Amino acid sequence: MKPALLALLLFTPQDDPVAVVRKALAKTESASYSYTVSGRFDRTGEFVPPAILTARIGTLEAARNGGNLIIKWPDGKWKTSAELVGEELDKRDQETIDKLRTLQEGEAPHARVRELLDLVEKGTKGDDADVDKTPCSVFAMKFSKERLKLYLEKQIETAVARGSMRKPDVVKWSTLEGSLKVFVEKKEGWLAQVVDERTVKIEYKQSASGDQKVFECRFVYDFNGWGKSTAGIPAEVKEKLGIPVEKKR
Repeated sequence: MKPALLALLLFTPQDDPVAVVRKALAKTESASYSYTVSGRFDRTGEFVPPAILTARIGTLEAARNGGNLIIKWPDGKWKTSAELVGEELDKRDQETIDKLRTLQEGEAPHARVRELLDLVEKGTKGDDADVDKTPCSVFAMKFSKERLKLYLEKQIETAVARGSMRKPDVVKWSTLEGSLKVFVEKKEGWLAQVVDERTVKIEYKQSASGDQKVFECRFVYDFNGWGKSTAGIPAEVKEKLGIPVEKKR
């Protein structure tokens, strides 16, 4: 039997890089974990299944239980999502407002990774590497250009709607690039790190020569403390979020 045919017969779906990563994702989201999301703002927090999520950006904090969200303002007061509007929010500087919106809209990191995997066409196994001294298997995911284009179109529309960028006159989709690198902890198969990068050139025609820029997204998702992390939410906040509170004996 030819080696190539033998390799094909021995190949199982579990060996497929995308399947391996999805398995690591499923294992990770089924347990508690701590995380850091590095992007425009560095966001840290904890996830406890099925739907408890905490997040911190500097002195700002948020706690979520499913659709219920409470955010700790700079003055130390916890307020609901509905209270993040109006005159009090208008008094804040733009950076603080953007941080509050990030906390308000932030989802569990594993949920975002799942969205990104849905854009993947195929994956390849790379050389092993360490993440914070933890040995990991490394996988390079290739995005489907068509799915990635639709995803970035929505991101640009959202950025324009919230006022964080001007609507471009031209989006040069032929320049679209993206990469997704996934690190899976080797010993037990936890998701350890995901590096997401996407770029596309855009153009504004205010001047005769045109003004070309690059719309760029880069996020690094770090996971640790698998199965051991706790949310550490104050009792009064738990009550507002509908999380059971253990009564002191």
